[in-house]
Amino acid sequence: MFLSSMYNNIIPSVLAFWIQTTVTGLEVLINVNSTAVEFGGAIEMNCSTTCPKPTINVEHKPGVNFIRTKGITWYHDYFPSVQKWDLTLACSVKCLDPQPKDVKEYVTVYNREISITLLPEVLEINRTYSLECIGPRVYPNNKLILTWLRGSEILQRNSTGEPGSVDEDKRLRNVFNFIASRSDDGQEYTCLAEVDLGSQTTKSITNSSITLQTYAFSSPEIQVPTSQEGNLVNITCRVLNVSGDLELRLKNGNDILVNGSSSTGLTISHTVEAQAKLDGQQYICEAELKLQDQSMTSPVIKQQVGTLHVLYQTTARRLAAKIIGLSSVVIIAGELLFITIIYCIKQNKKK
Repeated sequence: MFLSSMYNNIIPSVLAFWIQTTVTGLEVLINVNSTAVEFGGAIEMNCSTTCPKPTINVEHKPGVNFIRTKGITWYHDYFPSVQKWDLTLACSVKCLDPQPKDVKEYVTVYNREISITLLPEVLEINRTYSLECIGPRVYPNNKLILTWLRGSEILQRNSTGEPGSVDEDKRLRNVFNFIASRSDDGQEYTCLAEVDLGSQTTKSITNSSITLQTYAFSSPEIQVPTSQEGNLVNITCRVLNVSGDLELRLKNGNDILVNGSSSTGLTISHTVEAQAKLDGQQYICEAELKLQDQSMTSPVIKQQVGTLHVLYQTTARRLAAKIIGLSSVVIIAGELLFITIIYCIKQNKKK
């Protein structure tokens, strides 16, 4: 009852966080208005005791500026601008026992610098991308939590178990890998930075968001059937799914054989005669997509190559075939002549 009355009467401001030590009836208490403070921000602490005539000693590291008010059983320090990453508040009290009773409060110091990777202006559906978030500087390092959210849905949290060094600016990263989908178009992704205050409570210190834009663009397909020499070959080039202005071209080298345009899917074709000299000829199915409402974005170009294979006879085989064909004709002619002669002889004998 005495302690509660004392706080109500003498503590200059409401302090929400406290640490208490009780030894043989002596209570020593540190209150701070927050266990996390922004670098350059203000914080205040109060050290008090139940000892009626204590000796209180509150010291801070060199270079720490503060404004102090005090009473018989309490000290109150106000820090208008925290300029140290390592901020430990300590209070030592002597009462009847010459051995002092010490209490410490460790304060997390942070800034609000946060950055996320810049993705392409628009993302292709069904492709894999990475969102990387680099968190603010926080000491101790293990007090920072970085969270990726899709709208209000938590996707991935990251933290470290290492407190790190006070002199080292080592930033925490959170990399989220995902496959872009239609539902991502216009979707906001947010990286949230929080400080762990203990007791399963956190303090949000900063965040950064990005709104995604997506497009559909299936890879072009080309079909070049294998054919016998002399037959007609129908070469087809197609794209099944796009969201934008599509220009489709079927090319032989740099020469455009046929082209077409569409805002959905498209198939174009070209017919050639299978000739031996065309065996191994490559044809290019080239698709160029201009994204809708993205006048500042360069067109996206995809290509697929197909090779024509012609089944034909070599010169030696052709000559052999001609010789075999000519020989067959001679043999057949000889046989016919022989049959004719025999027939004539038989007819003469009858006469």
